[in-house]
Amino acid sequence: MLHFDVNYYDGEESRLFERTTFAKEIHDLVASGFDVEPLDLLAESMFMEQKNQPNWISREELVERAFDRFDEFLDYYEIKGRTLVARFSPQEMENHRIERVGVGATLYAMGRVLGTTPADWEKISIENKKNLDFQIASTGSDFLVLECKASIVEDVMKKTSSISSHKRHIKEKKQEQKPKRPSDILIGAIAAIPRNDSSSARIWLVDPPLPRPFTSASQFKVLARYRFYERLIRLIGRPFLLIALNTRIYALENIENIEVLSGLTLVDINGEPFGIPTSFLANRSGTVEGSIAGIVRRGTDRLMFIGMDTSVIYVIAQQSHDSITRWKSGMEGRRQVQIVINPRDLREARYEIGRSNWQSVNFDITVNSSGLVLGTANV
Repeated sequence: MLHFDVNYYDGEESRLFERTTFAKEIHDLVASGFDVEPLDLLAESMFMEQKNQPNWISREELVERAFDRFDEFLDYYEIKGRTLVARFSPQEMENHRIERVGVGATLYAMGRVLGTTPADWEKISIENKKNLDFQIASTGSDFLVLECKASIVEDVMKKTSSISSHKRHIKEKKQEQKPKRPSDILIGAIAAIPRNDSSSARIWLVDPPLPRPFTSASQFKVLARYRFYERLIRLIGRPFLLIALNTRIYALENIENIEVLSGLTLVDINGEPFGIPTSFLANRSGTVEGSIAGIVRRGTDRLMFIGMDTSVIYVIAQQSHDSITRWKSGMEGRRQVQIVINPRDLREARYEIGRSNWQSVNFDITVNSSGLVLGTANV
């Protein structure tokens, strides 16, 4: 478990946060910092690689790429106790390797404190001369907008020239945009990553602008969640549930009042409400009882698992907008579980894929609040 300290950049930024609807929660975050599992940090950091290209759009497609990134991540960062330490100086480290830690840590922290989950976030790009990227989510009543930067430093308490530069660019962006919506939660974050383990990594909080207006925070949150789970289910398998869910998402995107569809259950071709498809669980790697389903990939010296808490499928099928926006996984946390592996995941030859060849392996897994499951097993 890694620890990050959090502080306001200065007194002016502290006063700005006092005007937000989440002033107490932000204050508590500053007071205690937060803990995050390395796998969760890496999964969140993949978000910055989102591109409008096939296989690079959804969060789940990006998280799957984490299978190939964990060893690489540990090439550049060392975990010493509860501290994340950069192995190289900022001059020797590519910018994207630094910034991704700031993105991952900030997304995780804001979710823990403000009640969002990874299912609520979408990335948007602002096309202007500064061309900064933002992450945006909805709490259901307000929009939460993040701008994340990072620097490697010798002393996390000092605001180096690179950290000051990050702050200046965020504030210049705010001045340029001149936001008209003061009720929204606009947060900038700059991560300071140490070169040694004498102190924890630190996040400095500043206040960026809202990049563009949305008409309904509640509608955004409902759609963000359904799109998130549609992509996660698609990554793991192709049950018929996806057809019904895709049709419903399209309807929600194209009507003014989405509440008229809340509670209108998704049904199969026989008109029966969907549960967890038996074929979906039968052909997926996962736990014996089916509470977790996913896929396994082979890394350099470990097996890696990505999957989901399958109980959310019932909530999706019921289509209660209130239930889906409130849902959080009851499995959240870290534990060891037995995953029964479909040999097809490991690219075994077809003749070897009898059920008797499925093997059970102990995985160390982390489950986040959205029900996303990531795990590793040494081989």
